[in-house]
Amino acid sequence: MAAEGLEKLTEVPAEFFKDGSAFIRKCTKPDKKEYFKIVRAVGIGFLMMGVVGYIVNAGFKSGIDINGRLVLFHLMISVIRKMSSKMNGFVKNLASNHKHTREKAFDLLKQFIRSKSNKMKKLEMMKLWKGLYLAMWFCDRPAPQERLAEQLGELFSGFISEKQFGDFLAAFWSIMIREWPEIDQWRVDKFLLLMRRVLRHSLIFLKKHQYKELLVTDYLKVMEEFPLCGDKSVPYALPYHLCDIYVDELETVMFGDLNSDLEQDEENNKEVLEKKLEIASVTPIINLIGPFAALNKNASLKTLREKCKDDVLDDKRLVEWGVVESKGKSASSDENRDEQDDEDDEEEEWTGF
Repeated sequence: MAAEGLEKLTEVPAEFFKDGSAFIRKCTKPDKKEYFKIVRAVGIGFLMMGVVGYIVNAGFKSGIDINGRLVLFHLMISVIRKMSSKMNGFVKNLASNHKHTREKAFDLLKQFIRSKSNKMKKLEMMKLWKGLYLAMWFCDRPAPQERLAEQLGELFSGFISEKQFGDFLAAFWSIMIREWPEIDQWRVDKFLLLMRRVLRHSLIFLKKHQYKELLVTDYLKVMEEFPLCGDKSVPYALPYHLCDIYVDELETVMFGDLNSDLEQDEENNKEVLEKKLEIASVTPIINLIGPFAALNKNASLKTLREKCKDDVLDDKRLVEWGVVESKGKSASSDENRDEQDDEDDEEEEWTGF
């Protein structure tokens, strides 16, 4: 009995020490942007409390009795609840399994984004993507999940202006990085699909605007700052998944139906390949894969560096598109040199008397 009591006494501080060390490891010091966001949120909270206090105090001075003040307070709470219930209803409608309900909610979302045009602030984008993240969270069946992922991806290629493209993409990736640890194994596939669709429509947006230098710079800046920064705060699943899908999505956006033509008609393969080379020459592919080259050098995890090299930088399709020179010739010349060196060594080797 005494031994069991001692074990129980020692378990409590051990568990406390484990939880405390895990908490310290998880916590990271906020950077300048996060600090200003926290200050802004706290300031808005104090301002709202001040407004409520002022209204209650004004009611007290004007002679309104206790019941009147309580009624006023309840009215304010009911207004806040209605606003939150409308937001929750919109999220649920966007994630609905009924096509008509979902399309109606998506039309409202498009109208909201168009009405904001260039007036949407970064904080509003973060809130919007938090709501859209929850919509994806509540979406259950595979077919509605695919449609919702495609619709959310289309926000980039069809409705966002050039000025807001970088901030809107940054809001998406920041929400994904923040919420990724909370995603369970049953929901991970649909969020991977959402990332694929967002990547595809981001590239479509760049292609539609003929790869303007400013837009490409904003896109690369966001990718290097958020999912491909190599920082430990970013879950490794995100850059790993981007390595898996990046060249595939780049090929889909650049060539579209040319791949199907290549498979169906073997006689016109040369023409199709020539068209591919023309398109690849216009596309800044080297710039678009630049974040992976930086991650290949700067990533702290060796397997991630190898992943970037094997799946993106050394992809055979880059050689076919004329972006990267083939390493076969240099490799074969190196092998020939090694063979010649071996032969020279054998000739010079002393065999004895």
